[in-house]
Amino acid sequence: MVEDILSDKNLTNIIKNYLGKDAKLDTISLDTTKLNSHSNSISEQWHYDNVGNRIKMFFFLNSTKLINTEFIEGTNRIKHKKFNTLETRISEEEINRIYKKKIFCPSRSKAIIFDTNAYHRGNYAK
Repeated sequence: MVEDILSDKNLTNIIKNYLGKDAKLDTISLDTTKLNSHSNSISEQWHYDNVGNRIKMFFFLNSTKLINTEFIEGTNRIKHKKFNTLETRISEEEINRIYKKKIFCPSRSKAIIFDTNAYHRGNYAK
C-alpha cells in the first residue's frame, strides 16, 4: 500500500510542482490516535510546524467522525518569523476572529495532504 502511494506519478507531480523538483521524502511513520486520551497532544493546539513549507500526508486506515484534522486555508502563504514551539501557536480566539476552518475527518483508504506551514491542529476529544 505504501509503495503504491509513493510511486503514484500524479501525487509525485503535485508535490514537486508545489515544493520544487528537488523535493524529497524524509519520514514515514505509523501512528494511532486515541480518542479522549488523558494525555493531550501538543498537536491539538492551533500551530504551524516550525520547518517552513513542508507537505504532510495522512493516509487513513479507518473512517471516523470522532476525530479530525482542522486546517486554515491560505495560511500556508504566511511568512513566519518565529520557529520555536511556543511561538508557533495561535489562540482559538484569534483563529475564530480572523480565519475560516476546514475540517477533515478520516475516511478509510483516503488521504489528506497539506502544507505544514499553514495553521492546523488535530482534534481528538469529542
